[in-house]
Amino acid sequence: MSGQEDSYPWDAIVTVDNNATAASAGKKIAQAFTKFAAEKKNRGLFGNNKIVEFVFKGALPEEEKGRPLTYYLVDDDAVRVFLLVFYDGTNKKELMECGKLLKDFFGSMEIGLTLLEQYAKW
Repeated sequence: MSGQEDSYPWDAIVTVDNNATAASAGKKIAQAFTKFAAEKKNRGLFGNNKIVEFVFKGALPEEEKGRPLTYYLVDDDAVRVFLLVFYDGTNKKELMECGKLLKDFFGSMEIGLTLLEQYAKW
């Protein structure tokens, strides 16, 4: 996303949508932010009557691909996303034993188990 260079307090936005590509999700987020800014322009949120357009500038660079979500999110937020995506209210045991999923999501099974033990609200 881009506006004025260095004007946003985040380095990345992480989304979870199995039906979207990085490009379609990025464009959708940019459109939603632009719409939000347009609705708030008279409230001084982005400056009085200032029109702000958010633009999707591209997906994750190739060298960033394959990193676990915990590279981008703090531990408790990563656990919240994990539970939101994978926990159905009854499958705690299966998730805790799924080494590949924990490794892919958290970077290692051990880190995943530790974070889930510390932060998960099953």
